[in-house]
Amino acid sequence: MINFEVLVTRYSWLIPILYELVNYLNKSGNLIFSKNELGNVMKVPKRLVRTCIWILQKLKIVKHDVKEGYYELDEEFYKIFSKRVNELNVCKFKNSYIYKFQDLYYLITIKRKRITCRKVSQELILRIIELLKNYENGLTISKIRELINEKADRVCTALKILNLFNIVKKIPENEHVLYKLSVTDPSLINRLIR
Repeated sequence: MINFEVLVTRYSWLIPILYELVNYLNKSGNLIFSKNELGNVMKVPKRLVRTCIWILQKLKIVKHDVKEGYYELDEEFYKIFSKRVNELNVCKFKNSYIYKFQDLYYLITIKRKRITCRKVSQELILRIIELLKNYENGLTISKIRELINEKADRVCTALKILNLFNIVKKIPENEHVLYKLSVTDPSLINRLIR
């Protein structure tokens, strides 16, 4: 069976699926589930569910066909994941999941045909917050990127995480979108992102 740290870092896109599956199995009272049940819980197409189950089987987290069409979550993995998932502090926002492991934030978005995973350092998020504190009128992504000398995709990911936590808000202005802090209380910011 796979190590928890390896699962969280290398297979980070599986965390929302396992998180929802474990919550579902906690309610049902057993470790057996079908593809349809997993698809309904995650609200994703069967093709994506099949791929997830196939990888979970390769990682020896799920056993195939306990009875026809059903799968079983490994009991040892279930116990470990149930205990350690609280360390990740998984937050769910519609189709997006955010969790923090060590000093990285992971943003996983589940779409109709794919699961995307982006990660960004806590240090970058704190730098963006400090920068936005100095600009009350807000900044565009390109200006933020220029001021902190960081790649655009990382800045966008950090801003999306901050937006989902309601720390930063988007303000449409002419043909640009400005980002500005919506929370000014430092203790609230620290509680949300640490």
